[in-house]
Amino acid sequence: MAKLITDKMIDIYEWFSGDVDGYARLSKPEQRRIISDNDFFKLTDFLQSLKMINKNLASDTFKDNIYRELNLICENDLVIKRLENIAKNDKS
Repeated sequence: MAKLITDKMIDIYEWFSGDVDGYARLSKPEQRRIISDNDFFKLTDFLQSLKMINKNLASDTFKDNIYRELNLICENDLVIKRLENIAKNDKS
């Protein structure tokens, strides 16, 4: 089973502003125990997908698949909402 996405992971992701290079260079061992490189990339992928959904650039099937996966891999519904809010507020 895949590792669950947690609030702590998102906290670290946001602390590095989604910058995987900054995370790779500057993260502390305790942060790396919470979120791995692969977790960081997975969060980036989910956020990119949510941005596409927000901009109506994704099919209904794509949207359904993303939310099905989020429901399986996120610790709870609040984590999903937090990811949605990050994607919604990202201006890129």
